Amino acid sequence: MVERSSGRTAKWRKRVTGAANKTSNNSASDGEENHVALWKVLARLRSKDLDEGLSSNQAVIQSIRQKHVWHYRASLFFAVICALIFGFSMLGAVFSAGSGLSKYFLYCANVSVLGFGAPFIWRWLSQYGPNTNMDDPKKLAHERDDLFDKAIKYLQKIESPEVYYFSSFRNKKVCLGRKQFFGKLRYFLFSEHSDDRAMVMRFPSMFGLSADVYLHRDDVEKMHKALKPPKKSSRLDWAGRTPTQRYTVACLDLIADPRMRELDLNRKAATTETLTDWLSDWFKKRLDGTEMDPPKRDSLEPYAEILFEQLNKPASEIGR
Repeated sequence: MVERSSGRTAKWRKRVTGAANKTSNNSASDGEENHVALWKVLARLRSKDLDEGLSSNQAVIQSIRQKHVWHYRASLFFAVICALIFGFSMLGAVFSAGSGLSKYFLYCANVSVLGFGAPFIWRWLSQYGPNTNMDDPKKLAHERDDLFDKAIKYLQKIESPEVYYFSSFRNKKVCLGRKQFFGKLRYFLFSEHSDDRAMVMRFPSMFGLSADVYLHRDDVEKMHKALKPPKKSSRLDWAGRTPTQRYTVACLDLIADPRMRELDLNRKAATTETLTDWLSDWFKKRLDGTEMDPPKRDSLEPYAEILFEQLNKPASEIGR
């Protein structure tokens, strides 16, 4: 009996622990490093430097923002006016109860309720259209950006990664369907600012999506691999060459450079500094667009000194 009871207790603990772990994974506070905001994902795709990528993406959003933000604010203003009319109408109906004015106040209250809902319906129809079972993304009302379109097209796929936000009320994970990226204002989902995201209505509801939208870190890596531009090919097979071979090719190229004839060989320090600059520029130009970083100056200085020594030799020895 004791063994059977302890076995049941162990199973119960396992179920409780599993349920707790499942619940905690749906909370924003659990594993915060695993939740990556969508605006950060796109910024990283734009540039290795997060600030630079974010600045470029915000420039795209700002270029299309003005027209849409005016419509958004106008609809909110109209809804607020209708809400005030409803409040005053209900007060009027209460204080004029039993008189002929009461029915007019109630009529105004009913009309204001319709007016309050009208802006939300209008915003929904303008973003997603009348059909909630839409199969194709809505046509954008602004100029396109290649990176935004690639990221959105990836998130529109049937097997797209899980996109989600955390509710402000219970701090619980709420998943968004792929059709969230079908609306006309889908670019604003990649904005860092909540005011921009609030203009986008949650599909299929009629509420704004002001919260940050996230991807799981594992899905971010998959998205980067899928959307990362291919490396620019170089005339050198970098992967198949040792560092010494690369430096040798760089030196040989510079020896044939016409600028070599303009160097002052009587000033070793200044000339070596110039040669180091040219070697650095040579590597930056050929490694641009690849994952490899150009060598540091202290690695190039010995080769600049070798070049200087070669330049000091008679022309017959170096083929000048």
